[in-house]
Amino acid sequence: MKKIFATLACILLATSFSFATDDSKWSAGVKAAFDYGRMYGFEDPDDNMSGSPAGIGFDAGIMLRMGLVKGVYFVPEVNFAYISTSHKVLKKERSYTSMDLEIPLMLRAVFFDKLYATVGAQVVLNLMNDSDIPPMADKSTFGGAIINAAAGALGLEERTEQGFFNIGLAAGLGYNIVGGLNIDAKFYMGFMELFPDVTTPGDDDLGDPYTFISMHGAKMMKFSLGVSYWIL
Repeated sequence: MKKIFATLACILLATSFSFATDDSKWSAGVKAAFDYGRMYGFEDPDDNMSGSPAGIGFDAGIMLRMGLVKGVYFVPEVNFAYISTSHKVLKKERSYTSMDLEIPLMLRAVFFDKLYATVGAQVVLNLMNDSDIPPMADKSTFGGAIINAAAGALGLEERTEQGFFNIGLAAGLGYNIVGGLNIDAKFYMGFMELFPDVTTPGDDDLGDPYTFISMHGAKMMKFSLGVSYWIL
């Protein structure tokens, strides 16, 4: 993990220097934020779902800032992010966890010396994901145990598998409190499916991973609130 962060930081720093002019100013800093995430865009919402999976998480990482023109900066970041979302299906809670490497490539415009707005693309690389999905049938009953055993024998035990690469649009606002200390708010909307290879009833080919409810079309949106500090 440390090697990944170091390599990406070097790439971003080298990119900043390659675009820099004599009038450009660059800085380096750190950031941390709390996140609220929610899946959206399900193609076939299930009536048995209590709602789209939602939950909280955090992200933390490093950032660079390079001046382009007066008041406008290129601000790339490399963040480690964790989030856990959940919802209920037939009154049983399902949860989905994800650890990602988020790489926002943002343009920042400063207004009135203190206030700034950001917008840009955000690349997401999934490092690890897992799901906790209870059996649909009640395993405490004889019939439920038979159904669960049959599903397992057929390879139809429910689990999800997240795609490695995703990309979306991010935008936010921030305020410089004092010196290099800032408070930031950001909204991110993913454009690609979270679970592109998860099959479900109705698909022509059923395989592993598999879920009884359709996850087709599910994407991620996040709202983040945090602080950042320019060290250099």
